[in-house]
Amino acid sequence: MKRRVGIAQAMLNDPKILVMDKPTAGLDPGEWVRFRNFISEFSHDRIVLISTHIVSDIEYIATRNAIMKHGKIIDQGTTNELVKQIEGKVWGSILPVQKMMEYEMRLRVINQRSEANNLVLIRYLANHPEVEDSFPVEPRLEDLYLWLFPQENIEKGEK
Repeated sequence: MKRRVGIAQAMLNDPKILVMDKPTAGLDPGEWVRFRNFISEFSHDRIVLISTHIVSDIEYIATRNAIMKHGKIIDQGTTNELVKQIEGKVWGSILPVQKMMEYEMRLRVINQRSEANNLVLIRYLANHPEVEDSFPVEPRLEDLYLWLFPQENIEKGEK
């Protein structure tokens, strides 16, 4: 409720620029969708700057994106323009559950889903297919983020 009141206050004077920091944090799915739609409508003739790590928020709301690293903009463009950078680098494969740990050790697995018959559907990042019978997957903005900011750098303490 406090978040809603704060957002309402910020919009009272019909600002031409609105800056939001993690605006959807703590919202349930229904509120998240309503808020996302509201921001999309509100931003129609205004500039709305959103800082978030929830990349799916950006895919649904933003018409232009800027990616920052170490306080500097490293790239900018529409979601489609940015995502083109990793076309051909996102792969899917169906693996036996018992081999999953082996593949997690050598691949940048970004998603996994249990399937029937002790199988796992994985989504991974690589310059070329690294698992037999892999298939190309359409990239998303989240994939680009994970490509640009690999987990091993975070674990080493780099930012």
